[in-house]
Amino acid sequence: MEEQLKQSTAVINAVMQVKPDFEQNSDVGLDVIAGETRKAVCAIVTAGIVSGEIRCDKIDVTDEAAVKKYVPSMVSNWLRKSPKLNGGTAHKIKNPGSRAGSGDKALKNMRALAKVHKDNPETLAEIQKHIDERVATLKAEKVKHIELDMDAIPDSLKAVLEAQQD
Repeated sequence: MEEQLKQSTAVINAVMQVKPDFEQNSDVGLDVIAGETRKAVCAIVTAGIVSGEIRCDKIDVTDEAAVKKYVPSMVSNWLRKSPKLNGGTAHKIKNPGSRAGSGDKALKNMRALAKVHKDNPETLAEIQKHIDERVATLKAEKVKHIELDMDAIPDSLKAVLEAQQD
C-alpha cells in the first residue's frame, strides 16, 4: 500500500491546488484562505481522508459526516501552526498550561472512569469529587513562588497580615 500523506502536507498541497499563487512561508493562510477558498481546501482534504490517501487516526474515516465535521478545524489548525502556511512565524500557544492535569495519569484515568459511570449519578458524583480534588492539588503544585518587597507594603496592611499569622 502506498504511504499515506501527513495531514500537514495534505493541507499545504490542497492550499497550493486551490490557490496556486499562495507564497509559502510568506502569505498568512488564515488571512488568505477564507470563504469559498477554505471550503474548497476542506473538500479536497475530506476526499483525501475518505479515500485513504491522507492519514487520520482521530476519527472513523468511513463515516463521511464525521470526516466533514473534523476537517475544517484540522485545516484551521494547520493554517495556524505550519510555518509554510502562517507566514513563516513560530506558532505560539494562546493559553499555555490551561488544560489542568492533561498529562496526569491519575486524572486521565478518573476522567475515563467517569465516562464509564455516566449513567450512575451517585458513582459519578464520587468520581467527580476525586477529579476536582486532584485538579486542585495539581493547580496548587503549579503555584509559583512570588517574591515580595515587604518594605513597599503599607504598615497598616503588614499589621493585619501579622495578626492573621498569630
